[in-house]
Amino acid sequence: MDVLNLSFEQSRLRLLGIVAIPIGGGAWTMEFADTVYICPYCRVQGTVIMLLGFMMILPFARHWVSQYVSSVIGFLGAVVAVNQNFMGWMKISKAEFTLPTRSTSTPSYFLSAHCSSALLNFGSS
Repeated sequence: MDVLNLSFEQSRLRLLGIVAIPIGGGAWTMEFADTVYICPYCRVQGTVIMLLGFMMILPFARHWVSQYVSSVIGFLGAVVAVNQNFMGWMKISKAEFTLPTRSTSTPSYFLSAHCSSALLNFGSS
C-alpha cells in the first residue's frame, strides 16, 4: 500500500472527504466551545477543509468544474495557511514572539504547518 501515490488518494476520494468533514467541523466546534483562541486564519482553513470534504463526497467530484472549484478553494486555504505560518516565524525572527496565555491554546503557526500540508494534499485530489 503506497500512501504517497496519487492513485491511492484518487481511489479513496470519498473516504478522504468523509475524514475531512469532521476535521473542519472539529475546528469550528473547538472555536465555538471557546477551547482555542479566536483566529481568523484557522476559521478560513477549517472552512476550506470542510468544503473540500463536501466536494470530495459529491457524486460529480471528478467533473472538471468540480475539480476547478476545489483547486481554487484549496489554493485559498493553502495561501492562508502558509501566510499564517510565515507570520509566526517572522515574529520569532524579530524576537516579538510570546507564548499564548491560555493553557489550551497552542502557537498557531504549528497548527498552520499541519493545515497547509493537509490543504495541499486535499486540494490536489
